[in-house]
Amino acid sequence: MTDHAHQLQRETEAARVLREQLVALVDGDDEVIRDTIEGETSLHDLVAKVVEEVAADSASVEGIKAHLETMRGRKERLEARIEFRRSAILNAMAIGEIKKLELPIATLTRKPTPPKVHITDEAAIPSDFWKRSDPTLDKKALAEALKDKREVPGATLSNGGETVAIRWS
Repeated sequence: MTDHAHQLQRETEAARVLREQLVALVDGDDEVIRDTIEGETSLHDLVAKVVEEVAADSASVEGIKAHLETMRGRKERLEARIEFRRSAILNAMAIGEIKKLELPIATLTRKPTPPKVHITDEAAIPSDFWKRSDPTLDKKALAEALKDKREVPGATLSNGGETVAIRWS
């Protein structure tokens, strides 16, 4: 966490203590409590700074995603280039009837490869050759059942909670 996030945690605790003290004094007047907390702590300023850090980190994540996609494309092009060059080397060695070639950088050897499976019609392949996938939990269906008040052994719904929505307008 950043220094601002740590400061925010400390200010949040200070605001909690101040709120507890104010509740009895102002008879639960939420507006007075909010205004006093805003005036006596730097909670609002720190929240703003942490939101700016969230925005910066979000931009970094998006930049990294774009960079990874670019690098993935580059990796695929390099792999295709490697395969093309290996095929060209193999072809040259075959035409030159070279079984083994010792070079300063590497030793090349032509070797036979075992036959590979080539699928011509996947639907025609008997079930004996298919793997069954491991069962996976359908959490969406489970949540719906629990929301419909069905009792499901081994599962319950949480009490929910809160989240913060941030609109980047």
